Amino acid sequence: MGKSERTILWGIDPRRDGAAARAAVAGFLKAWTRGQALRVEPVYVAGPDEDLAEPTLDLPPRQDGVAATRVVRAEHASLSGRVDALLGEAERAQAAVIVVSTHAKGRLERLVLGSFAEEALLRATRPIVIVNPNVTGPFRLERVLVATDLKDASKRAFDAALDEAARRGLPTTIVRVARFDRDRPDAAFGSPEGYDQALADYIAGERARLESWAAAARRRGPQVEATVIEDGDDPARAIVELAQKRRCGLIAMAPHADRLDAAVGGSVTRQVIRGAACPVWVVHAEAP
Repeated sequence: MGKSERTILWGIDPRRDGAAARAAVAGFLKAWTRGQALRVEPVYVAGPDEDLAEPTLDLPPRQDGVAATRVVRAEHASLSGRVDALLGEAERAQAAVIVVSTHAKGRLERLVLGSFAEEALLRATRPIVIVNPNVTGPFRLERVLVATDLKDASKRAFDAALDEAARRGLPTTIVRVARFDRDRPDAAFGSPEGYDQALADYIAGERARLESWAAAARRRGPQVEATVIEDGDDPARAIVELAQKRRCGLIAMAPHADRLDAAVGGSVTRQVIRGAACPVWVVHAEAP
């Protein structure tokens, strides 16, 4: 591997990833690595006692830009043990990003069994791209959507997404979903007019802050547009719908939740991952 070449660690599960899931990830990887000094390294994390000689173990072959699949054994058969092994491999390879697919699970199944992709999302410090079952058909990467809450913790994801978009000459849509209480708590403002004015001031302030971020982003090179969505009910739905409307091939965001939020399904990031028709790239504030 050349000194300037970066590694993408592709976490695969040949026992659960169907042909459609693997094709979706492969389509994203082909588009994301085109013209870039990136090397894809597929890794399968096997259980400590797993029989690797089974004929059903279908591992991706070596091909252009993609190394032969490596098999590593987790020290423990638990979900946590397998995630530990994958994240350890990402550190060993100094991976620029981890890519995994998630499977269609109901809320109860996720609660009881857990999800490898979502556990990795919670614990990863390196950027991670998650491809869900909604990603189908030929993959097109023509625009990146960056969702931000304009907090300091989200700035790392914002900067990383803009850097990668600039490398590829991709136009970028930056969105801030402004959350507010639609129940009009007039008593707190003295009158309905007081509430309306406070809300208008809040939205104007968010637009000004977002535009200042966008102005800095435009100096990096990519074509950047910025929009504030006034939607206090369902920010995840608003992000997913805007990505579809603007035909974005990738959504980038920070993980807007801690483990407790995630346990009750309250993470905007997780809801976007489950609903998006494109891969979702999550960059943690502490990413190396």
